[in-house]
Parts: sequence; structure tokens; C-alpha cells
Amino acid sequence: MPLETVPRTWTIASWLVPHADAGVVGDALAALDADAIALQSITEDDVERLADRLRVRHAWELSYYPTSRLLPGSGVGLAVLTRHAVGDSASVVANNHSSTWSRHRRIAHFVVVERSDHSGYTIGHAVGVPDPESMGAPPAPLVWFRPEQVGIDDARSVDLPAGATVAATRVTEPIAGAPKLFVVTFDMPWVQGDFPVA
Repeated sequence: MPLETVPRTWTIASWLVPHADAGVVGDALAALDADAIALQSITEDDVERLADRLRVRHAWELSYYPTSRLLPGSGVGLAVLTRHAVGDSASVVANNHSSTWSRHRRIAHFVVVERSDHSGYTIGHAVGVPDPESMGAPPAPLVWFRPEQVGIDDARSVDLPAGATVAATRVTEPIAGAPKLFVVTFDMPWVQGDFPVA
């Protein structure tokens, strides 16, 4: 007997967060109504403020300290915001700069986002890292963002799991002169009752 599948539609986004008024950034993110938003170059304090303002959950991982470890919340890193459940969150150093004091240190961040409809994805993102598999990326289904490609080669901006069908993509500039924000909506057939995320 064939397995019954059900359609699931997800909207996810990625943004290299601009240094701008937190209210303007929050308004731009609130307008997305996305299942998950991957943010790059954001401090722990800023992501906590955004999560509180948007009333969402988040996971954040440190990339480096631009000034001092002694300043609480000053570390810069990667984050995922979601209105759904946050599962495992992990990061790996993606280049040869291991010290958190180095501005050249780059990480890849992986976060499991689970919806109440039993669908879920591992969201992966990093700046300047071409191949998530070379870093021991979590198992599929993996949504992988390449933020540096947004507005340059949008076809390379995101990799979706096999079987996903893109319903819509858009690139916007919610803040003039700031990095572009990338949004993709996709459909995926899920096996009824299954949740294939490690």
C-alpha cells in the first residue's frame, strides 16, 4: 500500500542584517509572515530584542566578538527566528580562524524548525561557505542559504530538499542601501505522520 502524502507549504527568508533602526528592521521582518528567517551579522542582544518584538522563538550562535567578551550581548553571530518550535541548534567553524576574537572567523549555523503539522526542516546558513556537506551538515531535509548570492545570483541563494517545488521567490530591499532580503515559498510532499528531521 503506497504511503499517503500531504502537501506542506513553507516560507523562509534570509537577510544579512543591516545596521539600522531596530524598529525598521523589526517591521521588515514582521511583514514577511515567514516560517523561518535566517539572519546573519546580528548581535545576541539584537536578536533577543527582535524575537521579543515579533513574539517568536530564536536560536543564535556566536561567530566572533567585535570588541570585548566583557560586554554582554556584544558578540556577532547567526540566528534563526521562527514562530514554530526550535529544535537542535549547532554551529561549526567554517574557515581556518578558530578564535572568537578574529573578525575573520566564519561559522555555519544549523537549526531544526518544527511545525505543529509534523513538518520540519534543518535551516542552514553561513556567509562565504560554498558546501554545507563538507562541514558535516545535518541530514536532509536541509534548507541551505547562501546570503552572499542574494541579488547577485539568486538561483544559488538557496538549496531546497529534493522533491520541493518552488512556488515563489522574491528579493526585496526593505531598507534603502542595505543588503537585500531573500524570501522563498516552496511546497513539499510529506509522508502523513512522518517527521524526517534528525
